[in-house]
Order: sequence, then C-alpha cells, then structure tokens
Amino acid sequence: MTTPTSTELTPYFDTSSYHPSDNSLNLQIILKTRSQHGSREESGWTPVTKLGRLVKEGKIGSLEEIFLFSLPVKEAEIIEYFLKDKLQDEVMKIMPVQKQSSAGQCTRFKAFVALGDNDGHIGLGVKCAAEVATAIRGAITAAKLNVSPVRKKLMHMAGIQDCYTSCRGHSRTMGNFIKAIFFALKATYGYLSPELWADTTFTKSPYQEHTDFLAKTA
Repeated sequence: MTTPTSTELTPYFDTSSYHPSDNSLNLQIILKTRSQHGSREESGWTPVTKLGRLVKEGKIGSLEEIFLFSLPVKEAEIIEYFLKDKLQDEVMKIMPVQKQSSAGQCTRFKAFVALGDNDGHIGLGVKCAAEVATAIRGAITAAKLNVSPVRKKLMHMAGIQDCYTSCRGHSRTMGNFIKAIFFALKATYGYLSPELWADTTFTKSPYQEHTDFLAKTA
C-alpha cells in the first residue's frame, strides 16, 4: 500500500550540458510545491511508538509537553497531529553530490528543507537520494522529526525589528550556513523570558503517568 505524501512535486531538469567529469552540475529545477499538511486522515495513522500512541489517544495535549520531558519524536505524524495546517515548508537548496565507485561516478541529489509554523517552532531536514523528488520528500520528513522550539520573543522584547548577523567561516556554503542558523535559533530556547521566571512544578513523565494505558495497547 502506498503511503500518501504531504507534498506534490513536479521537477524539471535541464542536463543537456552535463558531462560526468564536470563537478559543477548545472541544473535548472522548477519545483511546484503544494503543501497538504494535515490532509492525512487520523484513522490512517497507526502509531508504532509509545509517544505516538499517547498522542493519538489525546493523552498529550501539546508539543510543549513533549519538549518539557525531552521525549524523542520518531514519527513525523506526531508533528502533523499538533501543527496540522500551520506547517509551511520551503526547499532551501538542492545540490548534486558525487562519489567514486567501481562502476564510475555516482551522482545523487542533496536537498535542504526548512519548515515552521510561524509560532515558535522550526525544523531543518537534509536528505540525499538518487532523485530530486525523493530527496525533498525525505528532507521534509527529517525536518518534521527535527522540529524544535525557539524563543522568538527575545528580539521583540528588546525592540529589535531587524538585525545583522556575523559568522565565522565561509557563508557562501549555503548548506552549512543554513545549519548554523538553525542551531543558533534552537539555542535560544535555553533563555527564559520574564513570564517564564516563575517556579516550575514538574509532574510525572507521560510514560509514567499513563503506564497502564501503554501496557494495554502494547
């Protein structure tokens, strides 16, 4: 049974000037992306992890509960369940990569995809595959699994509307530059704004709180 994808892709390649010995593969790629996040019916998702079963049964109310207890997210459907139609993805870069094998040079495509909900959650995914469409779909799934919270209020509270950034190294390498930006934004979650200075009362982990339910559905 074929699992429906959340994004439809229409790639076009102009490889008329490509030669296997040319490392600078010049591709003209036209991607028509139509996001369909949340279009998958909930009944079609069969969770395979403890966290997935708790989410589908409504035992966990938000992503913040997952981040609070540092629970690993291993199913992209968990992110789709909470964010649904809010997710927006964008292909940041597609680049060819080559490796030498016994059969000659093998060319594959590496895709960088960023996504977010414009409400404090971002994700970045990188995937390499033999086809561009496959690489993008894999990168979208990886980005969902890497969704992290950010403190977007930090700059707004300081009255900063625009800012300059500085980097060490070569920013022209877009893939590494995108990763550096993602890790920098991810690190902002370690800073607490004034409304978060109150004492936090920690409760039991969802795995401990719903032990009986997990034992029945195992």
